Amino acid sequence: MKVIKKVNNNCALCLDSKGRKVVAFGKGIGFQQPPYEIALEDIQRIYYDIDEVYIKMIHDIPEDIIELSAKVIEYARTKIDIEHSNIVFTLADHIYFAMKRYQEDIQVHLPVIHDIQFLYDEEMEIGKKALKFINSHLESPLPDEEAIYIALHIINSENICKKQRDQKFNEQVIDEVVHLIETDLKIKMNKKGYHYSRFVTHLTYLLKRGKNHQQEVGNHELLESLAQSFPEIFKCTQYIQEYLSNHVQISLTEEECVYLMMHINRLCSRENYDTCD
Repeated sequence: MKVIKKVNNNCALCLDSKGRKVVAFGKGIGFQQPPYEIALEDIQRIYYDIDEVYIKMIHDIPEDIIELSAKVIEYARTKIDIEHSNIVFTLADHIYFAMKRYQEDIQVHLPVIHDIQFLYDEEMEIGKKALKFINSHLESPLPDEEAIYIALHIINSENICKKQRDQKFNEQVIDEVVHLIETDLKIKMNKKGYHYSRFVTHLTYLLKRGKNHQQEVGNHELLESLAQSFPEIFKCTQYIQEYLSNHVQISLTEEECVYLMMHINRLCSRENYDTCD
């Protein structure tokens, strides 16, 4: 592991064997002047994909609070799916400033705290156990309502993870659809062009509607007319329809097929007409 920037005496920004930036914690790993190599056995914790703002935040948060937060998130991950590493530092930041608020008798109340109690049973249970663990390590225990705020951090992280998974899934599906179109129609799309951008946006919303089981009203007459005018594009659209049905469990309505044909036709006739048969 190569240290490229010191964060503090026990924390450093590093590069792993694949050249990925990581935040590493270990006793004394930040003492030397970077760059230098450190052994993996000297590292206690490694975090990937940490935003720069949270790396800067580490300077202001005591290391024991970060360690408490890390152990809370380790426990939470045994119960629910949260992969986002930033939550360790956002939660540590919250714990640290919660301690300061209560020491200064500053009260903060969120209007949604009662909703969280009733709507998120699993996250609340994690919040309660986390608060009990945190208070066992603090000289001045935090009040019971802090369990709700911890649960809120867990909920936010879950939502971020779900959004990232959905985005990655959509990108994979769109890449497959683009490959299918290019192969079937023997074209090479201009992926920097305006019409390609509109096409990707349309597919993204199509996937979102499909997951939410929202369907457009059919337009049989227009679909038949387009199918007669553009038989190759209609055939390609049928391939896409079959792919989405088999791999994503989304069934295209006639209206969706119409819009899809129109987008594909624009890509061929306006941006890539010289490569179309």
